[in-house]
Amino acid sequence: MELTAGELHIYLLKMLKEIVEICEKHKITYFMHGGSALGAVRHKGPVPWDDDADIVVPENQINKLCNVLCKELSDEFYVDYYLTSGNKERKFPRVGLTGYKTDVLHIDLFRLVGLPEESEIREKIVKKHNRIAFLFHWKTYNFNNVRKRRNIITLALIKILLLPITSKFLLRRYNRLCSLHPYEYAPYRGCLASDHGVSNHFKKIIYDEYVMCEYEGLKVRVVKEYDLYLAQLFGNYMELPPEDVRNEKLNTVYNVEKLK
Repeated sequence: MELTAGELHIYLLKMLKEIVEICEKHKITYFMHGGSALGAVRHKGPVPWDDDADIVVPENQINKLCNVLCKELSDEFYVDYYLTSGNKERKFPRVGLTGYKTDVLHIDLFRLVGLPEESEIREKIVKKHNRIAFLFHWKTYNFNNVRKRRNIITLALIKILLLPITSKFLLRRYNRLCSLHPYEYAPYRGCLASDHGVSNHFKKIIYDEYVMCEYEGLKVRVVKEYDLYLAQLFGNYMELPPEDVRNEKLNTVYNVEKLK
């Protein structure tokens, strides 16, 4: 199935509406994350040239959210997560379109974890996470995604080297890292899977309060101190990227593959 950027956004908004309504109904804490928080503040909706949506959910509530989503999402959508769909590639949950892979069309439900105060220790945690994520990526990478014979041989060699390491072992390491510093008591909080590294780590108080922001007809949660949050992640976050970068994304056609 091929989708324009506009068509992709229609699906994402429908998914987001269901997720937000379920979170509010069950009193599950969530916040728009990264570029999606930027969209809520700067565009009152998705960033027009962005191709996904991101939410963070506290580590101690993520499994509850997955359970209720599996029961209450409409038949149009599903939760792609190793605990629900059996997809070992998903160490954090995604919501996708039923019958289709979540590589392109999805909303990420990132795990918001507790972190220590010392920046040196937080940096070490990020490095540990990145090592686990790197191994996990190649361990679970599917041969069907490779086209060239030379790349197939390279992937086969990588998988042979990783034979002693199981996916279950890597998932245990990942889960242990996420729960190392209990969310309720840790002085800092952050999303380990974020591309922003330690810039994505904030004092606990940032996630204690929220405001409701307009998001293309929806009302969504963004941290109350969103100016501090967005400035730490993006710098001058009200400045738009170059027009050619925006147009390239806006003119992209997205290929959403069916599940086999």
